Amino acid sequence: MEMNANDLLQSLSGVRNQEVEALRVAGIERIAELIEWLPKRYEDRRRFDAFPAQAGGGSVCLRGLVIDTQRKGFGGKGFYEAVVEDHAGGGFAQVTCRWFKMPFLHKIIAVGHEVVLYGKPKENGGKVLIDHPEFEVVSEEGRSVHLERIVPIYKNVSGVPQRRLREVIFKALEVVEGDSLISLYDIDPSYPKIKAFREAHFPEELKESDAARRYFAKEEFFLQQLRVVWRRARHADLSGRILGKRTGLLTEFYNSLPFDLTDAQKRSVKEIIRDMRVQRPMNRLLQGDVGSGKTFVAMCAMLLAVDSGCQAVLMAPTQ
Repeated sequence: MEMNANDLLQSLSGVRNQEVEALRVAGIERIAELIEWLPKRYEDRRRFDAFPAQAGGGSVCLRGLVIDTQRKGFGGKGFYEAVVEDHAGGGFAQVTCRWFKMPFLHKIIAVGHEVVLYGKPKENGGKVLIDHPEFEVVSEEGRSVHLERIVPIYKNVSGVPQRRLREVIFKALEVVEGDSLISLYDIDPSYPKIKAFREAHFPEELKESDAARRYFAKEEFFLQQLRVVWRRARHADLSGRILGKRTGLLTEFYNSLPFDLTDAQKRSVKEIIRDMRVQRPMNRLLQGDVGSGKTFVAMCAMLLAVDSGCQAVLMAPTQ
């Protein structure tokens, strides 16, 4: 059964109450908000990096078997250690992983577990170490979502592990009705929004995720422009005060100047006088190089306001 993007998360089959609450705390209450929780990066789990024989280079993504675990140290210096072996590589290479101040990990990572690790290796005492790697314990359940594909890695949600978050988003993308995701206007009918979301979360190739992100960037730009047009139309309906009919102060100011105005200054002042003499509030941006006389033009507008019985303030954010 298809679901509307605005449906609450608790209506999504298989999502537990504590997960709904954890997601709500993160600002995710509806299916649309869940689907909009885009990955921060990807891991290509169709192939994994070779276990490093020494430190060097960047972060690696490894898959191996836990062959030993220990809790070491005490108090604030205590840590949980797991030795992971690469059976797939045939050479039985090993890497030692350490997690500090996480004593509960002995309930999650145990000998015999298959794990996926992501982190930056270093050397210590002849061993290759990875401190605080991101990890997932591999199980047969849901293998099609978590292995043998490009896998999304999300910003952490407290109370919802990566693996579970990935499963819930995968489920939501399966059941959501595509048209319900379109908020105002479909910016590209040839590339449906639901397809963009599916390729952003679970791309077949990384270039698909790039295309999806371009879609969302284009949509965001379109919505920003729409808001600008809406504000401009709303502004046009506002009623303002007619100013600038009296120009005595401005004329006196002109006559006191020891120099002539530039053509650009004259044109700008003329346009401002025209804007101030109509009922609609003026909305104008004055641009110019440093020293081109922008402040002088602003002073002319202020004199017009004062001559009409109003007050004017010049705010200068720069020094």
